[in-house]
Amino acid sequence: MIPIQKNYLLVLAICFFCLSNTLLAQERVEYRGTLQVDSFTGDAIYEYKIVDKDTILDGPFQLKRSSLEALLKKEDISFLFKGDFKEGSANGPWRFQFGEFQSDSQSKVVDYEYRVLISGTQEEGSGQIKNGEPDGLWTYEVSKIKDSEKEKSLFKSDITFENGVPQQNFQIENEDAILVGRFLRNGLAHDEWSSYDVEGVENAESWIFEEGVLQKIQLIDGGETKEIPVFDGQAEAYEVVSLDARYLKVIENTLVGRSRSAVLNGNLPKLLAANAAYYQKIDGILSKLGTADFTPKFKVQLPYYTMDSVALENTKRIIETYRSAEAIGNSLLNNSHLNILKRSDADARYYYNCAAKIEEDFLSPIQRYVELADQDVLAFIRRDTFIASLWPKGKPKTLVEVASDSLGDKKTFILPNADSFNFVGDNLETLAQLARYAEKSLETIQKALQARLTTTADAATLVALEENLIQQNQLLVTQIDTLTDLPIAHTKALKNIETLADASLSTYASLKDQKEKLEYGETLKSCLAELSALSMTITALPTQTSEIDSLYQDAVWNPFMAVVMDEEVKKRLTTAFNKVLMPYFLKKATDELNCENAGILNEEIQQSTQRMRELRTEETKKLERKLRREKDPNIILQLLNVQPKKADQ
Repeated sequence: MIPIQKNYLLVLAICFFCLSNTLLAQERVEYRGTLQVDSFTGDAIYEYKIVDKDTILDGPFQLKRSSLEALLKKEDISFLFKGDFKEGSANGPWRFQFGEFQSDSQSKVVDYEYRVLISGTQEEGSGQIKNGEPDGLWTYEVSKIKDSEKEKSLFKSDITFENGVPQQNFQIENEDAILVGRFLRNGLAHDEWSSYDVEGVENAESWIFEEGVLQKIQLIDGGETKEIPVFDGQAEAYEVVSLDARYLKVIENTLVGRSRSAVLNGNLPKLLAANAAYYQKIDGILSKLGTADFTPKFKVQLPYYTMDSVALENTKRIIETYRSAEAIGNSLLNNSHLNILKRSDADARYYYNCAAKIEEDFLSPIQRYVELADQDVLAFIRRDTFIASLWPKGKPKTLVEVASDSLGDKKTFILPNADSFNFVGDNLETLAQLARYAEKSLETIQKALQARLTTTADAATLVALEENLIQQNQLLVTQIDTLTDLPIAHTKALKNIETLADASLSTYASLKDQKEKLEYGETLKSCLAELSALSMTITALPTQTSEIDSLYQDAVWNPFMAVVMDEEVKKRLTTAFNKVLMPYFLKKATDELNCENAGILNEEIQQSTQRMRELRTEETKKLERKLRREKDPNIILQLLNVQPKKADQ
């Protein structure tokens, strides 16, 4: 009996041990410390339990961050996520706050506490969550804060959910517009969704749904209501999808003409996109913490057009042919040697223009179809209507006509077997024929240019050089062409820099001897670099001049007006700089610029602005006497000790 008793006690002890471990595994543990969730790192307090070696959040949760030190220095990016979890899913009331604040370091005392006034923006989303999904009324608001007070609302949405499905009426608004609409119990958009201008009286835009099917869009244009039909509800099949970017892409490619841009640039899609982005931010956080599906789930229906095996094969062929043609076209249009050669070689210019024309007339429209295939929305597009919309002015012909010279004389290109291609009809077979013609045409052009673009050992060096020259020139052109709001004198100087660069490239292109081209090209490479640097210096001049003017201001007490006023100091210095040197620099850049003096001019400008900053704190009475009535810029540069390096140094 004793052995039996011992065995019985041993079994009892093992059972007790296992039960204790199970209970311990189910016991909630509190964590306090640093936690990173997605891109947010802060101080966390939460409860969790271990189940099958997995950490499951269960109980109160809080993650927050704010920094007074960062706020006082520059800017503080704060956040607070607070709510509860149940078995790994968010449940109960939740609050999400995101703030970006600055402070002017002013403070006030309230109830024996110092309070720092802040300004910036704050986002806050709040409501109930059930099993990781929004449930009940959810509000998301973005506010502009000034001196610790809410100045105005930048965005707000109020949506009621039931188990994650939007219900009843909703409202989304920003500074410009208010959107109101409603859902059926299954989350489908229904009835009229209207967008009102904040300062207007009538609705500026309405989308009319019937059980999720967008039947028409109404726009107010010039005081008149314009009605745009979308889906007539007569399609053989429909599919329920989310009202998201993919849905808007279908709408974009269903509408034609001005209607497309008017609708997609309206306030309604902008408000929906902004709301989806804010909900996605919360979904990203909750999904990292546990099980969640915190998307708005606005549902709609789209006509569904079956893609049979023939349509799928044609689509595959169109995509493959388009990508082959696109690769050839890019290799020609982005070829540095051809970009140089076309400036002096008539045949090269003709073939380049042919490739550009085929790219524009054939490939760019076909690209829209390929993009829809990549975005997996072709099944929702009525293909014949869409293909017809790709060429609103009519499909291109097999005869491609381009300018052959700078005078505008025309020359034509056509494939020898052009008669075997048929562009009649608005179907996938026609689209495949158009893609094929573009591909074969570009292959022919590539072969015709092959001899001119052949790379030998020496030519390889030339090609590398020309790639660099074209890249430098394009960077310079882009840099100058994107500038706005500069004074006229500065704009003229920049345009002259662009003209000089283009003329230098044309000179390079006209050279026939390869060795001579290499020598001139290396010089031109340095020239383009100096022109680029000079353009950046001239672009920055208005800002730098303003900074220098501010630097030479002193706060002086005016006893007659009893105020502190700014007074200009060292006027002879600032007069020489503003009235003599600045006009001299800009005139030289506009009328006298060349590759030999561009670098010197850039140094003169940079050294002059730097000397003006230094002279503000130096003893300059002797210098100011010498500058009196001095109008010669070269003497002024000498007096300022501006000494640019010469070209041969």
